[in-house]
Amino acid sequence: MNAICENITEMIKLAKTKENLGMPSHKILWVDYNDHMYTYQVLNIVELVEITQEFAQHLNDVLERDVAGILLAKDTSATPSACFNEIVCLTKEDITKIEVDILVRSTDKEFSGIGRLDRTVFLVGGLELQQECAKHAPCKEGEVVLTRGYALPAKQVLHAIPPAIYKTDTLQVLRQMYRKIIHMASYLEARSIAISTLGTGILKYPRTNSATIALREIKEFLRFGESNKQSNSIKKIVLIVFSSNNEFIYKSLLPAYFPPNALSIDDREHIRRSGSAKQSASNARPLEPTKEDTLIVFESHARGCPTCRNIPELYSEGRDFCDDGYRFAAQGLQHLHMRADQSVHQLRTVEDFPQEMDIPVVFPLSLELL
Repeated sequence: MNAICENITEMIKLAKTKENLGMPSHKILWVDYNDHMYTYQVLNIVELVEITQEFAQHLNDVLERDVAGILLAKDTSATPSACFNEIVCLTKEDITKIEVDILVRSTDKEFSGIGRLDRTVFLVGGLELQQECAKHAPCKEGEVVLTRGYALPAKQVLHAIPPAIYKTDTLQVLRQMYRKIIHMASYLEARSIAISTLGTGILKYPRTNSATIALREIKEFLRFGESNKQSNSIKKIVLIVFSSNNEFIYKSLLPAYFPPNALSIDDREHIRRSGSAKQSASNARPLEPTKEDTLIVFESHARGCPTCRNIPELYSEGRDFCDDGYRFAAQGLQHLHMRADQSVHQLRTVEDFPQEMDIPVVFPLSLELL
């Protein structure tokens, strides 16, 4: 790769020199070099860059899985609290319609309105909101900027700027951002705050990791205030999700951090599963969105289906899933299988090599299925 970069640098210099002398243009030199490279390497520059990007992503995935495993493997120390359960709630709603003291949304460091939520907030907030945000641009990644709400129902807005690229330290940055958001809201003596999911839209952060960090930081803030007998102005924290997939993840994790006061046997088992995440293997890759979607569909169905919810019993008695359960299960089994060591792998990959996959603990029934 270093040699290729050096050759391209020399080619650029050569193109500039020859263009001044009226000789072949940079386009001709580029085509000639690509042809030469394909003859000897059986690939061109674009293909080489794609391979390099894929290799870099594989390395990054290894590091990300190590960090995520450390973050997710901690015990939630879940103890039912009527007070906490009264404060924290989840809703699938348009954040621009919620009347709160502080609204939290993610944006980019230029406040450019690239994402759908970003554009909607600016559209509803009006020109004055856009103008105030423009005064703060450009921001640094990880910053949280405070503005007025203007035409929004919220009195004030906290604009969070998550890293544009998901890297090894992104989870730590995200953790610090959630911590900063909650403490800023408390400092401003807000009574209500609505927090949208950060980074799981256009940035495509891992949904399970992001939700885990959000819930853990909220729980730690509330628990610290309670243990130190500190007064807290915040009486309502509204977690806002926009997609059904994010809703599923949050609904799966919420009982592990904010368990209901009266727990059924199923509730206790679900909390045990959700709160006891094991560290992923260092070479396991995160699920692709399409494969994660198939597990969400099956898991959502199986949890509410009296026929499909007890998979070990189905297997032991030789019974079948219901029609929908069978169809959803087949979609999941089409891509994944579990080995004897309980590691989950893709059936086929581009390299025709069974890549180990990291299955989040919010899919316990899917793991039983595999």
